[in-house]
Amino acid sequence: MEVHENVRRVMENRGLTQYRLAQLSGIPHSTLSTFLNGGVKNPSMEMVSKLAEVLDATTDYILGKTDVNLYDWLPSPKEEEEMNATKNPSYSNEQGFESDDILPIEELIKRRLTYKGYELTEEQKIKFGKLAEGIADLLG
Repeated sequence: MEVHENVRRVMENRGLTQYRLAQLSGIPHSTLSTFLNGGVKNPSMEMVSKLAEVLDATTDYILGKTDVNLYDWLPSPKEEEEMNATKNPSYSNEQGFESDDILPIEELIKRRLTYKGYELTEEQKIKFGKLAEGIADLLG
């Protein structure tokens, strides 16, 4: 996938219009429009960095160097808003997980996982597992 296609996909997933993305990133709307329509084949790192920051994406993901966006497993603002409406402030440790337990990633994501008091969906658990594997690979 081309860089502009990656940006467009993330932009649409985040519910941002071109105009809003231009405002938030500080990139002129005309420049952003040309880029998103494929008119800029090699965007500057400054542009990529600004877009990645606004889109909650890594520059590697925007550039197509990886297919896992480290931020994807986090809930979107819309998902977080929906979760706030149904937040259960109490959490019991039903599975007896102790902080000293060491589990393989595959076992960990089978458990009930929460982030900021919200239970992760199966899709978010899978993304979390990929993120953890990526970190483990980096640490060697």
